[in-house]
Amino acid sequence: MKMEPFVRSLIAGSNIRERPSDYWGEMIRQLSAIGNNINQIAHIANATECIDIGELQEAQRLMKEVWKIVKEV
Repeated sequence: MKMEPFVRSLIAGSNIRERPSDYWGEMIRQLSAIGNNINQIAHIANATECIDIGELQEAQRLMKEVWKIVKEV
């Protein structure tokens, strides 16, 4: 961000945060891909009615926990 828009944002009361590292963006993309894969597995399992509910619930719990940690950082 250039200096003038930065100063204007500060005057307007905006909450300015530092830019996340490139690593952060890659981590988010990877987590999103994992979540998509879990959703695809769930759809296939539901369509074939061959599903282990316990494993699916565990995968869902882990994804929620991971996203919670990511949002805290």
